[in-house]
Amino acid sequence: MKNGFISKENRRGVFWLLIVTLFIIYIPRVLLFFSPSNDIKIDQSKIELLNKKTSYKHSFKKHTKKSTRKKYKMPKSKFNPNEYNALDWQDLGLSKKQADVIIAFSKRGLKSNEDLKKIYVLPNELFLLIKDSTIYPIEDIVNKPLPLEVKNKVKKIIVELNNASSDDLLKIVGVGPYFSNKIIDYRERLGGYIYKEQLLEIWKMDAEKYLRIAPFITVNNESIRFLNINQIEIDDLKKHPYLNWNQANSIVKIRNQKGSYQKIDEIKESVLITEECFEKLKPYLSL
Repeated sequence: MKNGFISKENRRGVFWLLIVTLFIIYIPRVLLFFSPSNDIKIDQSKIELLNKKTSYKHSFKKHTKKSTRKKYKMPKSKFNPNEYNALDWQDLGLSKKQADVIIAFSKRGLKSNEDLKKIYVLPNELFLLIKDSTIYPIEDIVNKPLPLEVKNKVKKIIVELNNASSDDLLKIVGVGPYFSNKIIDYRERLGGYIYKEQLLEIWKMDAEKYLRIAPFITVNNESIRFLNINQIEIDDLKKHPYLNWNQANSIVKIRNQKGSYQKIDEIKESVLITEECFEKLKPYLSL
């Protein structure tokens, strides 16, 4: 260095020193930039799209599962399949087309669950739900010959339904504790039996079991408990098996409008009291 000037050799040395320094500083960053990263980075928009697809698949599967599962309902009470209309069958879970087919078969007359089960549009799942709730025309059951084993076991004991105790009923061939209690319970709800065929209205009492016990029972309906329709109130009236709250309410409302009933059949002025309902209820009514 002369007179304050850097020689050419020194300038060259400084230049190369600067190059080496920059190389040392930046080469690791360059290598890191080009090396594969172990971290997976997903754009936020991609995350949202992925969530939407997952949610859609889940909801689709859930919807598909629900749509393929058909729900059927049990009837609210015992019923005669010959008297059900299309809406009644649809209430149990059938489609309109299925209900129409069953109505067409019922017009020919269904006499047993065997006849009902043969209807090809009736799902087996629904049949299993309703088979213990069906009631068929009494005349078809009563006129059916007694099973041979019942004839061979007939004893001289005859039980009168309206005065029988649980022990009395247990003496009948084919009646166990369950049905003896059910027979007495239903007798109390009815106010007494008018006909022994009313036993068919008891839950799980089918035609076969009825035919087994029918020879051992009789009915004396002189001890029937009557419902005075000019005095009884809704809460007591609705307890009868042949009436629901709406029907009981309509009977009382009409009585209040009239002041009192002059004839029992005046309760048919209620649109809720059908002819069938009236005929079943009539033996229990008084003024």
